[in-house]
Amino acid sequence: MKPLKIYVCEDEDISLGINKVVLEKILQKKNITADITCCHNYNQQDDSFFADVELAILDIDLEGSTINGIQLAKKILERNPCTVFIFITSHEEFAHEATQIHLSGFLDKPLNQYDFEDALNRAIIQINGYRLKNINRNMATFQKGKFCLKERSIISVEKLPHTHEVIVRTTENKIQAYDSIKDTEKRLSSDFVKLNGSVIVNLAYVFHIEGNLVIMRGGFKYNITMRNQEKVKKAYENYITRKLV
Repeated sequence: MKPLKIYVCEDEDISLGINKVVLEKILQKKNITADITCCHNYNQQDDSFFADVELAILDIDLEGSTINGIQLAKKILERNPCTVFIFITSHEEFAHEATQIHLSGFLDKPLNQYDFEDALNRAIIQINGYRLKNINRNMATFQKGKFCLKERSIISVEKLPHTHEVIVRTTENKIQAYDSIKDTEKRLSSDFVKLNGSVIVNLAYVFHIEGNLVIMRGGFKYNITMRNQEKVKKAYENYITRKLV
């Protein structure tokens, strides 16, 4: 089983430490490897990271954050509809709203290790189900499902000026579709990154990044906006790291 991508968000230092220790202990007991990321609150820079999160363990009352745990869960689902959630909170009034999400557990504070283990077991079963469903299915859809392409065949997606259409450049041809860059970005995996308001590229086809330019294999060049330069470089570095592991 490949490592689970787990995201833990808890605003209290002590609770965050306890949750992480208990989580690691249970995973070790089950001989499950995981890539665990912990934080105290939501940060806008986390959004691209959310695309790979399989399990999110969230506090609901995220003091100091701009959004609460329920709202954070909905943001994560925008990036990855297959993410499974466990909420650990003292706010029972959120229980009904939480059930509308892919919930494997709604646990009270202080954390009970045995309840946590039960919730984690349910989460792993759900995650395995999603993984089986998505094996060899890295597909991208356009125009409300009218076009379906393998992600690895897509080089870039470009907005057509003064229209509500995009051009999808593939290894075989170009496809024109009624779609938007904003909606397309949400449906693509973390192997893609948005350079500006008009262009998304597949990191697999990036040859070089030079200043505010992305040079693609085959000679295409695209501009990166100033605000996106750091994000694009980081996304490319993370992509290369993933491929080397």
